[in-house]
Amino acid sequence: MEDLKHGFGKFVWESGNVYEGEYKDNLRDGYGEMIWKDGTSYKGIWKCGVQHGKGTLVLPGGEVKQGLFENNQYKG
Repeated sequence: MEDLKHGFGKFVWESGNVYEGEYKDNLRDGYGEMIWKDGTSYKGIWKCGVQHGKGTLVLPGGEVKQGLFENNQYKG
């Protein structure tokens, strides 16, 4: 189980996407911020690698979705 991400860290993909926050067992888990190459960003709670909890999603056009997310889906 060496080389697994666990704890706080930052990862930059070759695509330009960036995640900085908490990891557990190699997955985004806890509080963190993800910024995608297209300008989309999500700052909030992650669980098992997906947006799951309170967070804020900002889309490239400026639309903001703030509230509860479940399995990467905005619930309001």
